[in-house]
Amino acid sequence: MRLTKDLASGMLFILFGIGSALVASEYEFGTPIRMGPGFFPIILGGAIALLGVIVAVGAILSPDKDEAIATIHFGPIFFVSIAIVGFGLLVERAGLAPALLALIVLSSFARKERNLVEIGLICLTLMAVVWVIFLKLLEVRIPMVAW
Repeated sequence: MRLTKDLASGMLFILFGIGSALVASEYEFGTPIRMGPGFFPIILGGAIALLGVIVAVGAILSPDKDEAIATIHFGPIFFVSIAIVGFGLLVERAGLAPALLALIVLSSFARKERNLVEIGLICLTLMAVVWVIFLKLLEVRIPMVAW
């Protein structure tokens, strides 16, 4: 038996479904008439796990219909993860603009070909959109620059 995309997806669905149901099991379940805070997450986690079982069993029963998993490139995963962590660390300390700049520049290293003009345009556009949506419309109190 080889690891195919469907088998790996099914196993991830099972893992996340059971995990979310276990986390939600600490909340009161309730009844279908009077649902507790754990009712929906447990039911949803069970449904996701059941879907994972169906996908995994289908992959096991017909492995030739699915393609094998391609090589995993860890570089893009690393740079996108570092960009998200960097954004989280910078947004309160340095402000929204430097955090967005770090997010976009660091995540641009996930691609093999980088274009500085494209990165600059993405930075300017995203900063303008974030400024309008979060600072003007939603009035979120995060400074654009907090030096």
